[in-house]
Formats: sequence, structure tokens, C-alpha cells
Amino acid sequence: MLIRWWPQEGWVHLPRARVTTAAMLAGAFLLLWTLGTFLFYRFMLKAKARELLAALAELRLKSNALQSEIADRHQVEKDKERLIQELREALENVRKLRGLLPICAYCKKIRDDQGYWNQLESYISQHAEVTFTHSVCPECAKKIYAELKAFKDVEQQKKKAASG
Repeated sequence: MLIRWWPQEGWVHLPRARVTTAAMLAGAFLLLWTLGTFLFYRFMLKAKARELLAALAELRLKSNALQSEIADRHQVEKDKERLIQELREALENVRKLRGLLPICAYCKKIRDDQGYWNQLESYISQHAEVTFTHSVCPECAKKIYAELKAFKDVEQQKKKAASG
């Protein structure tokens, strides 16, 4: 086989056995290099793949835990809203007295659900957000003071009659 070298004008003769050996050695080197590179990267990729699979499994566990926590929080939020609504309704019921109220026409006591008669003030205080303070209106004050003055006058006359 003749190989032409460009810098020279002549032909160089190389024996076929040397060329074949060189080609086989080059092929073997390329094959070994390719196989070594393949095995090296395969080992490296397997190790990375194991790391990635472990990280993915951990992320899945955390994702499932977070999804479960989110579902729990949504349920708690729904329960909280329902409870708030129930409490609002209960508060409205407590603040307003509804329906028929059995009251004595003479003494103004109120009969409760158990059948007991309560003072008007205590019944309303128990069933509504009300605190009572007592005072006397001007009309009643005139009546009471007139009666009180009449009572005092009678008492003074009795004292005078008893001493005199």
C-alpha cells in the first residue's frame, strides 16, 4: 500500500501488516476508550439517578404531607366558618326575645320554660344582654312622695295625740 505524503513529492511504501496492526490498535483503543467512557458515565449516571430518585421520593412524601395538611386546614377553616355562623345565630337569639312571653298581669313576673315565676328584671337579664338600673319616673315620684308625706303627717298626728 502506498501512502502519499503531501510535503514530499514522492510515494512512501508502508507494509500492509504494519498498517493493519496500526488500524487494529487504533480501533481497539477507540473501542476501549468508548467502552470506558460509556461505563464511567453509566456508573456516574446510575449514582446520580439514585440520588435523584431518593430526592424525588422525599419530595413526594413531603408533597403528600403538605397536601394532607392543606386538606386538614381547609376542613378546619370550614368548621371554623360554620361555628362562627352558628355562634352569630345563637347570639342573635340571645339578644332578642321572641315569641309569647307569659307574664302575670298583676305583679309582672314572667314564667320561664321550667314553669317558675321570675322577676321581670332577672328573666330579661338571663335571656338578653341587658343590665337593669332602677330609678323612679317623675309621675311615680309625685305619687310616692305624696303618699310618703301623707304617711309622715299621720305619724306626726299620732305622736301629738299620744303625747298630748
